[in-house]
Amino acid sequence: MKLKKQFAALFCALLIAILSACGQSGGSSQASASQPASSAAASQAESEAPAEESVPEEADAEAAPVEPLAAPEGSQVFRGTVEDFAVSDDGATVLLMRRAVGTSFPADLKVKLIADGSADTQFGMDADLLGNGSFLEVYYTPGQENPDGSVTALVVNDALSEDLVYYNGTVVEVAPDPEQEGEGYLLLDPLEEGGMQYRFNYGPETQFVIPLEQIAVGTQLNVYHSPAATRSLPPQSYALEVSAYTAPAEGEVPAPVADPAAPVESDPVATPSAEETAAPTEVLSPVTG
Repeated sequence: MKLKKQFAALFCALLIAILSACGQSGGSSQASASQPASSAAASQAESEAPAEESVPEEADAEAAPVEPLAAPEGSQVFRGTVEDFAVSDDGATVLLMRRAVGTSFPADLKVKLIADGSADTQFGMDADLLGNGSFLEVYYTPGQENPDGSVTALVVNDALSEDLVYYNGTVVEVAPDPEQEGEGYLLLDPLEEGGMQYRFNYGPETQFVIPLEQIAVGTQLNVYHSPAATRSLPPQSYALEVSAYTAPAEGEVPAPVADPAAPVESDPVATPSAEETAAPTEVLSPVTG
């Protein structure tokens, strides 16, 4: 009887051990089976996640502002307003332009734009914005006229607006800086009716087409200057080129008068930026009409 009880106890213990081992094996298999499902779900989630939007390089390039181009070596400058367009015999576009009032450029100029792939005209502006009324800076090779009397444009830049960069006036004060050689300012009264007095600072970047020694009270000047100005009275700007004033020929359209209320920069010395002083470094002496 005692032997039967021991055998029964042993049989129960063995049975429990077997059942326990089966349970652990099943749990392990279930855990290992669930792991790949989790990895697959994660992979699917990653694949379904929206990709980050990227801006095409072409779009960035189109959004970037077009910088003005420097004067080609040996070129001649002309600044004026487009009054009309024409087409040359070879199908090229020709700009019919008038000079900025008070300058000694030719009174009018026909500017041919080349786009034949060999020596294309270079644009320091968005060429699509070019139209009647555009005020441009044009560089061309002097002495090389086309059969139709036009000149071929090497570079075309946007010159903003005539009344923002040109001023015609009479000198009322010449004030060299006693501490800085080659620097000072010129105070001018306007020649245009309704204009206002202006002070033009000058320095190493200023090109004097008329020698500074010849400028005195009463001298009439044509000043090409930075579009930046102070809010002082009188306003101040930086002179890039100073020339003798050339009276318009009979019938020439007068320049518009600058609006004194137009937004201006508040830089106290109106020092030009690198872009504003880059252009007047080559052959810039205006040709005479």
